[in-house]
Amino acid sequence: MFDGGRREVSLERSRRAESIDALLAARIEVSGSLDELAEKLLALQLNRGASTICNWQQLAELKKFGVDMGSHSVTHIRLAPASALRRFFEIGESKRLLDAKLGGCNAFAYPYGDADVVSNVTSAELEAAGFDLAFLTHAEFSDHRTSRLHLPRFSLPDRGMTMSEFQSRVEGGGIPLRRLKALLTPAKHH
Repeated sequence: MFDGGRREVSLERSRRAESIDALLAARIEVSGSLDELAEKLLALQLNRGASTICNWQQLAELKKFGVDMGSHSVTHIRLAPASALRRFFEIGESKRLLDAKLGGCNAFAYPYGDADVVSNVTSAELEAAGFDLAFLTHAEFSDHRTSRLHLPRFSLPDRGMTMSEFQSRVEGGGIPLRRLKALLTPAKHH
């Protein structure tokens, strides 16, 4: 993978995770350049016409008005099946960056947010990184027995919606349907 100081990586699907792990293992060499690299990647994304929701300045302004920001990892991967090195990077670097740019971050939202992205290991890693809360994507009510690192969240669509739809969602309107669907769906056997 490394030849005379030159890194050769493969983005072929079959070797992508291996290449990313090798780059992360060499991160000490480039750790001072991560912020610069992130800015360059953002500039490339914007040059391609890709949209961003908010830039750092806009997020800092929202934070001044009481909006809390949470992490969602660096590259939006399924955490549980990822290598330990990759999870360490995805969780730790996202926390470091948000702390540096916004003055703190204590919440994490699991990318994809379903059962195959969370485990006791990922929860322990989030806690070790300094996260107090972590959210999954399923709508559900929580109580004193709900783990603070496995909290439900209400998802909102990436489109406009009526006030009645918004109100129904935040009041848990989809929970009875989700529970009924779970009862009627045959359990998967592994």
